[in-house]
Amino acid sequence: MTSTPTRPADSYLGLLYSLEDMAFYGFQTTTKLRIVLSVSMVDAMIKDADIVAIFRAVHNLVLIACNNPFLSLPSSFRAIPANKSGRGETENLTNPSLPTSKMFATNPEEIKPVWLKQSRRFTEGIKAIGEMLSGGR
Repeated sequence: MTSTPTRPADSYLGLLYSLEDMAFYGFQTTTKLRIVLSVSMVDAMIKDADIVAIFRAVHNLVLIACNNPFLSLPSSFRAIPANKSGRGETENLTNPSLPTSKMFATNPEEIKPVWLKQSRRFTEGIKAIGEMLSGGR
């Protein structure tokens, strides 16, 4: 794979190991995230481009999940601190679940149009957007 200044090359490691009915492919991103994909071997040939597309899609989903500040993990998720060895006291650590009560003061369906019409900041923002869309005319 070639790299450009705007798109660095991801490291597709290719076929790592093959068993009787399973094939294992490897991928390493530029941030050293390593992903292993196991595929059930069938009679049809699997192209490397298809495997790379799967890896890129999985990597994209991982990035979306990692960058989502509102992601709610299940209560069964076990967190292990990076500075711990993973043994002993860290086995009982769990992430607390988010309260089911209102997280925000107002839900989107509770917003009243009157609030926006009376807001000077909102009306100025709408005017500024209108000017940008019309090209300042």
